[in-house]
Amino acid sequence: MKNDREVLGVSADADQKEIKKAYFKLVRQFSPEKDPERFQEIRGAYERLQQAEVQEKEGNFPLTMEMPDEPFAHSMMKQIDRLERQGDFEGAAATAKEAVSRFGEYEAFLYELGRSQLYSGHSGSAAKNFEKLVKQYPGKNEYKRNLAIAYFDRGYGKKAFGAFEAAYAAGVRDSDFILQYSMCCRDREEEARGIEILMEMVSGYEPSSKENLQDYLEAYTGIFSLDHFAPSEDYGKFLASYGNFLETAWRTLKEYDDMILELTSFLVMSFHRPDCLPVLEEILTLTKKILPEKKFSEEWKYISEMLLGKRIQVDQRLDQEWNHCFEMYIESNHTDDQSIARFAKLEAKLLLLERWEELAPQFDMMQAEYAELYEWLKELRELSQQSNLSYLMDKLRREYASMARNIDGSLYYDMYPQYKEAGEALQWDSSENGSFVRMEKKVGRNDPCPCGSGKKYKKCCGR
Repeated sequence: MKNDREVLGVSADADQKEIKKAYFKLVRQFSPEKDPERFQEIRGAYERLQQAEVQEKEGNFPLTMEMPDEPFAHSMMKQIDRLERQGDFEGAAATAKEAVSRFGEYEAFLYELGRSQLYSGHSGSAAKNFEKLVKQYPGKNEYKRNLAIAYFDRGYGKKAFGAFEAAYAAGVRDSDFILQYSMCCRDREEEARGIEILMEMVSGYEPSSKENLQDYLEAYTGIFSLDHFAPSEDYGKFLASYGNFLETAWRTLKEYDDMILELTSFLVMSFHRPDCLPVLEEILTLTKKILPEKKFSEEWKYISEMLLGKRIQVDQRLDQEWNHCFEMYIESNHTDDQSIARFAKLEAKLLLLERWEELAPQFDMMQAEYAELYEWLKELRELSQQSNLSYLMDKLRREYASMARNIDGSLYYDMYPQYKEAGEALQWDSSENGSFVRMEKKVGRNDPCPCGSGKKYKKCCGR
């Protein structure tokens, strides 16, 4: 059976920051509505590991609770407290339940029962007890807070959203509450509301403060994640806010380099507004102060490639074929198999040649603004200027058909299935090397090249 740290995927010596980061990363993947069992496991592990922090936070909600003035009642309360500090929430809940049975539904015992049930994964029972407490003590915000979380943990999405709203309206503002409230908004498809409360949270950042930086980074991660699900017209405003945060806090963020790296990668991956590109580039410049290129060379290479792809994707002046070419460029650069690299480049060339009349003029733009991709494909421009286009395409299709027999996946054949049929109809003289039987007279080395270049075959396509 996994222990709590194993459930969250953290090491035995992980500190509270690592635990918190792992928790919020996991619950973004496993929501209570989509995967309630996995969520309950993650939530319970986090609550038990964060008990010390939970107690500290609850100091912000001073509770004067009613309980019987009897020695045995006080003895049971001490036992509940001891069990909670030991992380034995099942034992604490059992003791609190016995106390309620013995002394009645006193506030103190109901509260400890609900809290222990919540932390031990019995969120349905916890919700019932916090419902009673909210009804009996409407002025105590901690009960409203825990009711919202209990509903959320249980997967009662509609009830949870209403309870979060009520607690937020009452003034509950601790960061864990707001972050979980935002995740409830995501599950309820209330992305705009989630972004609103997270933006209010980050607006409270003080440049002189070194506290709660992790929470602010989690909040910005939530903002851009929600915007990714439901793109907002205020996307530029969110980017600008994050840029201002980095500009004032970058000196104190270096211990959070892994979070910054993940958020930066996500920002580039989810980027969708061409008009906001200058702001994104400013953010990347600031980020390099935290993640210097010398130390994070591989990471920045990956981010640069993603940024190139996004720039091409959002550039409305370019046709869709350039996006496909970029994907093949990445595939070619990230494989050790030279045949895969060559196949990817062949596919890119063929896709461009199929619409050469429209796409050839865009090469000037590629050269000026997308130099990496242009350098990879510039030989195609040179070949097209020297060769008969139909002969060049026929030559490349034959080579492509030969390689496609041994390589899975072909976007070119998906888009132009008629050439797949033609390729399969070729007569092969070897099942090993894929060479084909020539169906027409062989061109002599000193004959004029069929491509129409005017050169001898041996000096042109026969090289």
